[in-house]
Amino acid sequence: MYDYIDRPLEGLAERQRFLVWAMRLWVMSKHQARCSVRAVEPLFREKEAEGALGAFHCLMSVLARHTRCPLHFSAPCCPSVAEGEALLLTLIGAAGHVPPEDLAARCEGLIGDERAPELAFVVDRLAGALAEAD
Repeated sequence: MYDYIDRPLEGLAERQRFLVWAMRLWVMSKHQARCSVRAVEPLFREKEAEGALGAFHCLMSVLARHTRCPLHFSAPCCPSVAEGEALLLTLIGAAGHVPPEDLAARCEGLIGDERAPELAFVVDRLAGALAEAD
């Protein structure tokens, strides 16, 4: 997480900037009582990552309902990475590089041990779908 927190967006890789932008739009649309999938769909289409949209929405929905403490996301105009964004970038980056049990253990602090395997599964699906789109 500390690799990303408070870093300028311009210093991130393209996929990471895309994910931060998608997170921000998803959260903003929820706060405005708009359809979050419609808000982020153009981004996924532009990046030819439509296959990752469902997993992304599932990830954000699970977190919106079940996190132990609120995650913080910045407004779209903010030039640096917020804490919640950094945490998710770290989780998504770890998927496929750590054993599933380790990924689930990392998810426990966010969501508790009961839902951690579900969150780890969704994170892994998202990372896989994004890798296919690259």
